Amino acid sequence: MNDFSQSWIRPQPAGIHHFADLYFDYLSIFVPCKIFLPRPTCVLRLPTRHLIEDTSGVKSSANFCIVLVTAPDVRTARKLAKSALSARLVGCANLLPKIESHYCWQGKIESSAEVLIVFKTRRTRLAALEKLVLREHPYETPEFLNLPVSGGTEKYLAWLGKNC
Repeated sequence: MNDFSQSWIRPQPAGIHHFADLYFDYLSIFVPCKIFLPRPTCVLRLPTRHLIEDTSGVKSSANFCIVLVTAPDVRTARKLAKSALSARLVGCANLLPKIESHYCWQGKIESSAEVLIVFKTRRTRLAALEKLVLREHPYETPEFLNLPVSGGTEKYLAWLGKNC
C-alpha cells in the first residue's frame, strides 16, 4: 500500500481545541490557522513526494528566490533593472507600474504611486543584489524583500540559472 492509504488526518492530544493547527509532517512546516473549532484540532499529513511528482514538469528548487523592490518612478525602476541585469545578478526583472503604496513613515501614514520591481535570481546573488539596490536606490530605506521559490517548471528554472 502507498502513503495515500494511510489516514491523512489524525487527532491531536486533548487540551488543544480552540484553534485549528495544521502540521505538514513531510515538510516540517507548522501553520497556525485562526479558525475556531469546537472539537480537538487535527494533524494533516500530506505525502508531499506524491504531490510534487504528480505536478508533471514542475521542479522544486530552493536555489532561487523572488526579490521585491519598490521604486518612485518607471525611470528609476528601469535603471535598477538594467543595472541588476548587466551585472548578471538577476535573470529577469518585471516592472509593475502604477501601484499605490500605503505605509507609515516617520510617524505619519503616507501614500504614493510607485513601481514594483519583481527580480528573479539565485539565492547566491542576494547579497550582491542588495548592495546594488542600496547603492543605486534614491530612497533612504528602500524595500528589499526576498521570497523563496518553492518550485517552477524545469525549463524556466534552467533558463533562470543560466542567466544569473
